[in-house]
Amino acid sequence: MSQPKTEHLLQGCLYFTTAKLGRVLTRWAEEAFSDLGLAPNYAFAVMLVNERPGITQTDLAAILHLTPSTLTRFIDKLSAKGWMTRTQDGRHTLLNPTPKSQANQPKLAEGWSQFWKRYTNVLGIDEGNGLAASIHKAGQVLEASEDPN
Repeated sequence: MSQPKTEHLLQGCLYFTTAKLGRVLTRWAEEAFSDLGLAPNYAFAVMLVNERPGITQTDLAAILHLTPSTLTRFIDKLSAKGWMTRTQDGRHTLLNPTPKSQANQPKLAEGWSQFWKRYTNVLGIDEGNGLAASIHKAGQVLEASEDPN
C-alpha cells in the first residue's frame, strides 16, 4: 500500500521533519535540566558565561543564534534568578557567572551529557553525532544564503 501523497510530502519536507525532530529533542532536553529549573537554551547560556566570564551580550547572542532582544529577555530572567550578572563597559554589556552558576556547572554539564547519551543510545553514536554535524552545516549554509553582503 502506498503512502498518501500529503504524508509523503511531509516526510520529504525539511521544515516538517526538523520541526518533528525538534519537538522530541526539546522535550528530552527540558527533562535533562528540570532539576535546575532551567530551559535548555538558558542552561546553555549559563554554561557559556561560566566558560567565558566577561563575554559580551553581543557575542553570546551570536553564538546562540538569538536576536539581541531575545537574549536580553534571557539575561533579565537569568540575572533575576541569580544565574549571571551584567555590567556595562562603554557600549558593551559584559556577562559574568555568579557563585550559583559556577557551583552548578557540574550539574549543567551532566544535563547535557545525559541528553546526548539519550539520543545517541537511540540513534547510535555515529548517527547522532553525524546528524548533529549535518544539521549544523545545513544551518550555516542556509544562514549564509540569507546574508545580503
